Amino acid sequence: MNRKLVVIFVCVLGVVLSIVLSWVYFHFSYFEPDTTSYLFQAKIFAKGKLCYDAPSEYGFSSSPHVNILNGKWYSKYPFGNALMLMFGVFFNAPWIIPAIMTGLTLLLLYLILRKTYNTNVAMIAIILGLISPATLGMGCNWFSESVSRFYLSDFR
Repeated sequence: MNRKLVVIFVCVLGVVLSIVLSWVYFHFSYFEPDTTSYLFQAKIFAKGKLCYDAPSEYGFSSSPHVNILNGKWYSKYPFGNALMLMFGVFFNAPWIIPAIMTGLTLLLLYLILRKTYNTNVAMIAIILGLISPATLGMGCNWFSESVSRFYLSDFR
């Protein structure tokens, strides 16, 4: 079998498995305050803004993951992951971004290891990367790890 086809198949399978796991376990939704904060900021970015005006009444206690400071309302996290999720927000599918990043990271892993070692090592590594719970577990949620891994591996 052609090695390029195998690499493409593994990368696409990484995307598909991440999407399936996101659907099965999280119903394509956020599930805790960190991911809610990422989505909040991604929606702000999608509107072309860096922050919203703070609401006049925000309850007894504001979220510890969303800052309200000097009349501005924004996520407490660095903007990188929210900026990437913004592209998914445009299509009402922010869950697709971590899945795509997972597939692209597997491709970059292959390219790095093929250049550093050889094609056989690179093939074994992306297959191991594909079945790794850390890879698929991060590819199916909205945490920043899948985006971070992509950009870190892009510094090849």
